[in-house]
Amino acid sequence: MSVIDDGLLILAILILAIRCLNLSSLSLVSCPNVGNHSLQAFAKYSTKLKSVTLASCPLISDSGIVSLVANRSSLETVKIVSMKLSDIVIQAIACYSRKIQMLLLENVWGVSDMGYCWIGLARELKCLLLKACVGLSHRCWARVSPASFAGVRKLPINNCSSLSDWGLFELTRSAGGAGESPSP
Repeated sequence: MSVIDDGLLILAILILAIRCLNLSSLSLVSCPNVGNHSLQAFAKYSTKLKSVTLASCPLISDSGIVSLVANRSSLETVKIVSMKLSDIVIQAIACYSRKIQMLLLENVWGVSDMGYCWIGLARELKCLLLKACVGLSHRCWARVSPASFAGVRKLPINNCSSLSDWGLFELTRSAGGAGESPSP
């Protein structure tokens, strides 16, 4: 894609964002030429945005996602699939998206245990789906505040190979569960 094509794409997405003032759900899946400028346009103009899905978009980076969630605190659902993220993205989602009820992270990499700990700040969270999250281990849940997951109703965890019994025990302990401590 040439510089002119890139400029036209950005302009087209800006026009689309301006025209979609009532947009409540945005899904960008397998869009290899869509980047941070698009997310920034939707963050600025789509004031009624409640749900965002980002999957396999290699030009969307941390700064684009952070810009979106920082400007759209009304987000209730965030799904991120097959993307490289850093801890700052999880922190921004948990801190800025005060109404977030569903967070799906699938096949994401680059987030550390400390980054996953930020999820504990999302107090309205009802559904947390973690699938094939590289970097998620039992140490994360040991650092989370005991009341953090009190509202979570659904917690599917799939293919997180670094997670152990100890980590799940820590999670139940942080959610107010009682039980005998397994050995690490």
